[in-house]
Amino acid sequence: MTASTIAAIATPPGSGGIGIIKISGKRSLEIAAALFRKSKAGGPAQSAKNDVVKNPGFLSHRLYHGHIVDPRNGNVVDEVLLSWMRAPHSYTGEDVVEINSHSGTLLMQHVLNLVLQQGAELAGPGEFSKRAFLNGRMDLTRAEAVNDLICAESASALKIAAAQLSGKLGERIQRMRSVLISLLSDVYASLDFGDEIEGPENRTAAAARLQAEVLNPLAKLVQDHHELGYLRSGIDIVIAGAPNVGKSTLMNRLAGGDRCIVSAQPGTTRDVIEQRIMIKGLSVRLSDTAGLHESSDPVETIGVAKAWQKIPGADLVLILIDASRELNDWDVRLFERITACGVRALLVVNKIDIETPPFRKSLRGLENSLPRVEISARNGQHIELLEEEIVGQVTDGRIPDASQKIVPGLRHKHILEKTRGACQDALRGMQNQEWTEIIAADLEAALRNLGEITGEHYNEEAIDALFSRFCIGK
Repeated sequence: MTASTIAAIATPPGSGGIGIIKISGKRSLEIAAALFRKSKAGGPAQSAKNDVVKNPGFLSHRLYHGHIVDPRNGNVVDEVLLSWMRAPHSYTGEDVVEINSHSGTLLMQHVLNLVLQQGAELAGPGEFSKRAFLNGRMDLTRAEAVNDLICAESASALKIAAAQLSGKLGERIQRMRSVLISLLSDVYASLDFGDEIEGPENRTAAAARLQAEVLNPLAKLVQDHHELGYLRSGIDIVIAGAPNVGKSTLMNRLAGGDRCIVSAQPGTTRDVIEQRIMIKGLSVRLSDTAGLHESSDPVETIGVAKAWQKIPGADLVLILIDASRELNDWDVRLFERITACGVRALLVVNKIDIETPPFRKSLRGLENSLPRVEISARNGQHIELLEEEIVGQVTDGRIPDASQKIVPGLRHKHILEKTRGACQDALRGMQNQEWTEIIAADLEAALRNLGEITGEHYNEEAIDALFSRFCIGK
């Protein structure tokens, strides 16, 4: 366990009914007891005496009513509920105290300051979860899932995080690690006692097991990240097109509010404007970009450059064209340049409510090159059809049940690919019909890589960086 006792506000800032100050470490109950005055009624039961520590009257996993008092002057600060969870049966594996006070920014900061004055240190981002990991309360996949649960922006992301928190990803990794350990022991034995136990049938069986029980599951997890990653991280959609085709109007329509300035003056949008929205249950990061055109205005030029930088990384680009005018050569070149980026794209014909007759003729040559939806962003015509097409394009027509899926995150994916490379090297060695120290080294590397996912093997700087992305208080 870590020597210091840490504390932080564990609930979001702002006014509300209840806020929680969490304290973790050896001195947590001592610090809380210096500030807490228990109500006279409802003292501890006389049973379970083994739970009583040097601060008499507190039992583990009980809820006590009382008041936080400033020890400097005896003034009552707030009426609270206090609970103490004795190590190791707590979230962090250490002694933990939670003070449930009324929520208010000033009030909770005052209570936290009193706790810090008693000797606690202010917790850093994710430090409670980091201690839970270091103290063996959860593996690294489950610790990451805690943050994923907090940050989930869709029902599917919530289900995937819940599955990971329950240990499904960790269990899958541990099964592969067990196979690697077994194979590695066979290799070691063959190197030491080759004349007695080595045989071609053993190498063939080992290669088949490595393929079926490690390489195939690794490939499936990597594939699920590529194909289903949008379920946990959402979809990146970029609205692109020439100036004044209605990009900002469409952004506002999909976002359900006036997120962007709309004007008849071309070039109103000069930067990338992003908005998180929900489309048919999927989380979408929608980006409105500057009108793509040639300009001598230095500010507009920067905005256009940013738009082109955004397009290649999108999951889907909505190429917007204007039905109220005839398409020109620039529109065609723009269309060709976007599609040449190799991204998935959808042709969106806007302003069909004011379509001009020459438009339909000028559309020839583009109309069959991409899936197309015709809308009016201004009056909302066919917007629901557009949303359905967006979801269909990204999900290939179906949204899987996220609760039944294990979808690795980006960190996991990189390690899984590295592990697969080491296993493929080991497999080639086995297929060459000989045991060597190189095969053992490849299997050891694969085993070590998988340990980075669950936390059996970790670099302290990498762990610090991982938990620094968590919120303070978790």
